Amino acid sequence: MEYPKLRPIEVFPFDDEGKQNVCLRDPSNLSEAMVVISPQILEIISLFDGKHSVLDIQTAYARRYGTILPREQVEGIIAKLDEGMLLESDGFLRYLTDLKDRFRRSETREAAFAGKGYESDPVELRKQLDKFFTSDGGPGKSPTTRPKKKSSSGSVKGAVLPHIDLERGGPCFAWGYK
Repeated sequence: MEYPKLRPIEVFPFDDEGKQNVCLRDPSNLSEAMVVISPQILEIISLFDGKHSVLDIQTAYARRYGTILPREQVEGIIAKLDEGMLLESDGFLRYLTDLKDRFRRSETREAAFAGKGYESDPVELRKQLDKFFTSDGGPGKSPTTRPKKKSSSGSVKGAVLPHIDLERGGPCFAWGYK
């Protein structure tokens, strides 16, 4: 890949046993990979815009640090980011196509955030949801059955609920679903 280009990524500090590094990840969660790099490498990949060649990147590095950055090292960085699906590349396009195809063919939609944003175990999830109803600010006891369908003139047409994680928005969700 002569002109590497980063996909939109999230960059945040990462303390690795007392050493300050930087972590890169895909905010769209198409890739679950998290790539840890040094701040110096972050400077290098800031030139991964699809307009700078590997030689341009090496030249910029030499101007900044007064030393040569071997092509193999740049290619290693490219390979590491491409493996994490963080670059716009043929490999990422194949990965994305396969991901979309598997999604279209699947009969069920897996709970993408089970175990992350909410409990994955059904019994524990029920307990978690019940707490949103009974917590301070919640509407009280959670319903045990679905509401009976009302006539079309009195039925609910929609609900506006926060788009926020359950831990912070749980009671508000409970009111909306009550």
